[in-house]
Amino acid sequence: MSKLKFVEFDNFTLKKAKVSTQKVEIEFEERFVADDNPHIRKHIIKSDIMPHPDLTNKINDLKGYLAKAYHYEKLYNAGRKLKKTEDENFTNEYLDILNQIEVMGISIGGNDNLRGVVISGKMESNNGAKVAMNTPRIVFESEKLGYESEVEEKIIDISEEIYAYLFENKKANKELFDEISNDKGEIPKAVDVAGSGLQ
Repeated sequence: MSKLKFVEFDNFTLKKAKVSTQKVEIEFEERFVADDNPHIRKHIIKSDIMPHPDLTNKINDLKGYLAKAYHYEKLYNAGRKLKKTEDENFTNEYLDILNQIEVMGISIGGNDNLRGVVISGKMESNNGAKVAMNTPRIVFESEKLGYESEVEEKIIDISEEIYAYLFENKKANKELFDEISNDKGEIPKAVDVAGSGLQ
């Protein structure tokens, strides 16, 4: 295992992230040049340093797209149309469904016009068990779903927050992590479990 070295943002590409209030697991690619040739180094980061609320909030903002993937929003809108009213109890029932959804992470893949994201999560079922949920790949360049560009903007925001978590010391409680440097040196405590060698 090695300590995480500073990576310029322009050379940083987020591939996967699992974020909770207690820890993060991140996979990203670092672009660099060696012997006058471009290379990509893959990093897998596991850290138990609590993320900043800006990051966890942006991750939680994705739960509506899990609801869309399973037609919950469509049922809600159909019910509102049928009742022809803004019923507060009805809206609260839908919000209760959303509150049972927990976003677990994102996985970004594909190239060029096929690049997109899969949002993963889980939902509490009627017996209390947690059931896995995944969106299909939301392809950013597509217009099939109608909200692809909106999702892309949110993923860009999340990528920036994750970069800030890794390299700009943006954590839940900054005072706890004064040891972490931002001088392009080593960044202790965030352990790179797979970041060696050229690829």
